[in-house]
Amino acid sequence: MASGEAAAAADPGGPHGPVDATWLILQRLDDLRRGFEDLRNAQEDLRRELRADIDSVRTELRETRRDLKADIDSVRAWSLGLLLLAILGLLAKLLLTGA
Repeated sequence: MASGEAAAAADPGGPHGPVDATWLILQRLDDLRRGFEDLRNAQEDLRRELRADIDSVRTELRETRRDLKADIDSVRAWSLGLLLLAILGLLAKLLLTGA
């Protein structure tokens, strides 16, 4: 405690002369309060970064879904077109062989 008292006495904002234990406790409590504020701020910064990352991933998923839906619609259209072409080919074959 003597080294803590000497350090506190050397503190420019500290009292001169012998250091009161209450003053030391209040200084440490103030240090803890500042530490908790720093932790709280860091936690809030991480929360904001995480929220931004989540929003970015959601946007990317929406775009991927939209692109996938467009690709599926395109394949569906081509499939229907090929099916109609096959049906027309069969009809043409029937008509030509029937005539």
